[in-house]
Amino acid sequence: MRTALRGLQIILALLLLTYLLYFADHVRLLFGFAFPLDYGEGPLLAQVERLRTGVPIWHLYADPTSPPFLIINYPPLYLLLATALSYLTGSVLLAGRLISFCAALAAVLALVRLARPTPASSQRESALLALGLSLLLLCVPVIREWAALMRVDMLGLALGLWAVVALGSPAAPRRPLLAGVLLLASLFTKPSLLAAPVAVLGWLLWDRVRSREQSWRPLLLVLAPLLLGGGLLFGLLQWASGGWFALHVVAANANQWQPDLAWGFWQQQLRLRWPLGLAALVLLLFTPVLRTSPAPLLYCLGALVSAVGVGKVGAYSNYFFELYAGLIWIVARGLVAAHLVSGSEGVSHRHSVTEGIGGTPYQPQRTQRYAEGWVLRSLWVQPLVLSLRSSASSVVKNRGGTPAAWIRGQDARASRGFLAPATYLLLILSLLYYPPLWDPLLPRQAGLLNPSPPRLIVGRYGLWDDARREADLLAAFARVDAALGAEVRAAGQIFTDMPGMAAAFGAESRMQVFETRQLLDQGLADQSPLLAELAAGRPPLALIDYLGNWLTPQIVDLLRHRYAQDGSRGTFDLYRPVDVGPLQTLDPPVLLADLRLRRYALAAPLSAAYEPGELLILNLGWERGTTLPPADLRVRLFLTTPDGTPLLESALPLLYAAFPPAQWPSGVEVQHLQTLALPPELPPGRYGLALVLGEDPPLALTTLEVQAAGGHYFEATDYFVPAPMMQAWAELGALERLGLPLTPVVPFAWGRLQCFELGCLEWRAGAISLRPLGQQLYLGETMRATGCPAVTMDDGICAGFAGLVEQHGASLGAGVSGEFERYGWTVQWSAYARLERWEARNAQGLGRLGEESLRLAPGMRYRWPVGGEE
Repeated sequence: MRTALRGLQIILALLLLTYLLYFADHVRLLFGFAFPLDYGEGPLLAQVERLRTGVPIWHLYADPTSPPFLIINYPPLYLLLATALSYLTGSVLLAGRLISFCAALAAVLALVRLARPTPASSQRESALLALGLSLLLLCVPVIREWAALMRVDMLGLALGLWAVVALGSPAAPRRPLLAGVLLLASLFTKPSLLAAPVAVLGWLLWDRVRSREQSWRPLLLVLAPLLLGGGLLFGLLQWASGGWFALHVVAANANQWQPDLAWGFWQQQLRLRWPLGLAALVLLLFTPVLRTSPAPLLYCLGALVSAVGVGKVGAYSNYFFELYAGLIWIVARGLVAAHLVSGSEGVSHRHSVTEGIGGTPYQPQRTQRYAEGWVLRSLWVQPLVLSLRSSASSVVKNRGGTPAAWIRGQDARASRGFLAPATYLLLILSLLYYPPLWDPLLPRQAGLLNPSPPRLIVGRYGLWDDARREADLLAAFARVDAALGAEVRAAGQIFTDMPGMAAAFGAESRMQVFETRQLLDQGLADQSPLLAELAAGRPPLALIDYLGNWLTPQIVDLLRHRYAQDGSRGTFDLYRPVDVGPLQTLDPPVLLADLRLRRYALAAPLSAAYEPGELLILNLGWERGTTLPPADLRVRLFLTTPDGTPLLESALPLLYAAFPPAQWPSGVEVQHLQTLALPPELPPGRYGLALVLGEDPPLALTTLEVQAAGGHYFEATDYFVPAPMMQAWAELGALERLGLPLTPVVPFAWGRLQCFELGCLEWRAGAISLRPLGQQLYLGETMRATGCPAVTMDDGICAGFAGLVEQHGASLGAGVSGEFERYGWTVQWSAYARLERWEARNAQGLGRLGEESLRLAPGMRYRWPVGGEE
């Protein structure tokens, strides 16, 4: 049995070493990554940058609806530490990540202290065992991820664990006042971390109840900093911030409970980590040192309250990290105690274990009182003990002993028998599978929200492949983020669902989406000012990782109607306002359905006149009148004959039903964008454009000339290509070079864009050219090469693609990469294309860069325009 046990320990040590090497490489890579990676890094980066400019900490907690639109959903401790350290590191991100890393190591050291039951257990072997088992914390996926990111969680976890150490480490006397201060620091880092407060206060209360001679002094010394100090600090910050502090740190963290999503995350965690939980349960049942102390169980209970009670588990699986720390505490402490019992035989009483957090030795003379007293009365072991009591009594009467001695003897035999091997085997099972941070194929951001399926740590896509994938992806993200920086700086103010993309480049982010969504759901915020800005096409750039998620349906509707996608960079879509040109003022404004139509604009055609099949784009500027109209108004746009007879209609709810007039700011113009597609078979001639709002009579807006000029309607994709674009499309190689259209012609402030399957055309200042999609998309390519295996042609294209160069010529552009294997194809990137060949089939072609730049899923249409009823 001893040989088997040693073998299991070696296997566990090797697995642990593998994870630690992976963790070290992960930390190294993130310390060298100069941009925010996780959502949570963005707000913290922006907040610390504000503090570095000299803004007092209490002024940071200001009205979140005013510039710079920050919601500081954590108390100030982490922010102050990161600000101070940033002056030494020269980088705010690096300072924040260093704090998280050091805090994760401090949490491991706290578990080491809690795992070693007595000062006498300081011999080398038990100390190494405690350290090794405590290092399991760094194998937990969320710890591994957050220990190298600018997040508050690791600091809060470490402070809470050290508060438990200060109160109950067997190697040191109790320090309840220090424990209270550390608990206060933990809560003023992240208030939802309840595991340590529940463990400390619950243990002290239990200790007082079961021992009436115990003084209330330790409990009062812990509560003094928590209640008096915490209340004073909270009150001062609430007063100094003008009453906004509570909204920031309390209301903005009240996440909505989602039971179906929560159950899915519970199932995911149970499937992946059930061996760790079972190992902790086994040790609880058969290790005396754990049965005599409720502290680890109370810590796990507090972790569950922290996850479930504040609703976090309804949004993420990430908030199980406290529970994992508690389970590892139980496992480490139980195995160290089992090691001492089984390794000391006759001297196990001299090298005694302790009853737990209080540090009282587990001595022979106290065994009977604990085993027959509190242990027998404990609800969590009473059913087991009662079931064994009668048989135990009959056995020990014949042997001249007591039930307590019999139980202790069974514990010792279990420790020497099945207990340690079974526990080590379960720990090995808990480490064999892991959820990878990085998808092996898709270049998505890291995170546990959408994890890849669990995999074995060895073999294809194991830890080693995951580490290499991380290095490649972080390099790609760095290239993409650097390119996005120019776009963000030029815009100045942006809208984004990843605040770090604004904070990294000194731009203002119009909405901190996750935290603002919490306030909106509680009725504590108003999105009307933001909706008015989006309806007016401000800000000039929306940088979107996922069009949904924490964005409200109203914001999504406005982004899809008023903004259109202008390609993508890496994992981000770029949305810009559809720009139809200057609005013409109506003098006087026209009153329709109690609303004033102040201005309008119709996008000009690319040709001398509008063509049959072309998309008309109309922008209307409205202002609220003295009375409020009905909320269900519809805007009906008509193409008419010159005498006003309707021929064609497009209808949409006013402001897409996302922003009813009752919410419009008074005296502010609100814009409504609407389209109307001319039929391809429309005869040439002069037509009128009329508007109807509600039940009012039609308003004739303008007239337009329709003439065929050489444009073409593609029935296969239901898009029209105007004559100038059609001419460029034909000259560049038509279907073979560009493919079918995937978008209409979209007007932006910089010009006009139309994308096809294999590329995109840009119209700028009267000239049409190919968008350099190869150059742009290659930034996010993780598989890269710098050279050709054979001869290189003059334009940098490898000789293997000579046939494509001969066919498409200069439309490919110069090579921007070497030749390499990509998903079974040999490829090379050029400025405007991705050249591909399949050697086995002697096939060559071009990548669908137009489609890829729009990030369209199979069968999905371009997201603009939407919702028109024609």
